[in-house]
Amino acid sequence: MVFTLPQHLPGALCAESRQRRHAFARCVRINYLRAVTLNLFLTQSVIALLVSVSGIAQWQAGPMAVALGGTSLTRGDAWSALSNQGAMAFSDTWSGAVFIENRFSVAGLSDKGMAAQIPLGSGTAGVVFRSFGNARYAESKAGLGCGMRLSEKFGAGVQANYVNYSIAEGYGSRFNVTVDAGLYYRMNQRISFGAHLSNPSRAQLSDFNNERIPTLLRIGCGWKISDQVQVAGEAWQWAGSNAQFRAGINYDPVPRLAIRAGATTGPSSMNFGFGYKAKGITFDAAASWHQVLGFSPQLGATIRPSAKS
Repeated sequence: MVFTLPQHLPGALCAESRQRRHAFARCVRINYLRAVTLNLFLTQSVIALLVSVSGIAQWQAGPMAVALGGTSLTRGDAWSALSNQGAMAFSDTWSGAVFIENRFSVAGLSDKGMAAQIPLGSGTAGVVFRSFGNARYAESKAGLGCGMRLSEKFGAGVQANYVNYSIAEGYGSRFNVTVDAGLYYRMNQRISFGAHLSNPSRAQLSDFNNERIPTLLRIGCGWKISDQVQVAGEAWQWAGSNAQFRAGINYDPVPRLAIRAGATTGPSSMNFGFGYKAKGITFDAAASWHQVLGFSPQLGATIRPSAKS
């Protein structure tokens, strides 16, 4: 017995096959778009996380600041070019500083930088450079600033920065220019105040999700209780985040040795360190402890010849 298919059935089977192929193609395209979107979202999320992690430390200028909980606004030293250009105006001689940090004891999260400043007439010029990350993700910042003493007690400064972020695996790099501005007021020989605003224009980093370089406002006070004890406190406000508070204490048991401790909120961390002064150079070491991410050691050195009499 021979069976034959109805004449209309082959055409119906072909139509059904075409529909299935089209449905399969649509499914492939949708899944592909979902995968690309997810990959882009995860990439941008990683970028945001890394920028956030590095940005938290971008204003902890050197081991002394780290040991003091990140407070640095009212210190007129070699690190002022990184921390507060207004305080830089009160420098009376040239100076330079370098540091390196191993963030959370992870080799790929290395943070290193340098700062230098020199008095020029009624003002002080400063240059800074910082580098964070590794070959897979890297962030760098180069800045040129100037601080001017507007009176015996008041100083102000500005700085222009070139900031670059790069990611391997074909994602490329992004760069932009940011501006910093700082104020410093020395009420007397023991009490001083400082304020600093970083990236007030909220420079854009990426068109995706309107990603922007963080904006940070810091205000603080320093108090020299005695020749051996100094304390400092600061409030930090990142745009779109809750305020953070930082405090530190510096104790000099002998003229060449300093012992330091500090604390921060949001996220909470405990900091400590010490410094040793030799002739014309100071060596500093510090570490911070985050209750979740762990231990971050930092080393640095400052060169500063004797001030002019």
